[in-house]
Amino acid sequence: PSGTWAYTLERGGIWIAHGAKVVWLIDPEPRTACVFRPMESPVEVGPDGVLSAAPAIEGFTISMKDVFDGLD
Repeated sequence: PSGTWAYTLERGGIWIAHGAKVVWLIDPEPRTACVFRPMESPVEVGPDGVLSAAPAIEGFTISMKDVFDGLD
């Protein structure tokens, strides 16, 4: 909670650089996510979008609505 979003994005890039296959960074206030994968530009996923864990877990997806289900 004390880190900035810019700091969080930087950390996502570091995790990818150190071998993570996919990184989801969830921003709870606008209910968005930023997805990092090696050798790809980060992708923003909006509140109506779907997150995919490929290539780390092929076939695993979750909607952003399900990520935040029950928090209202």
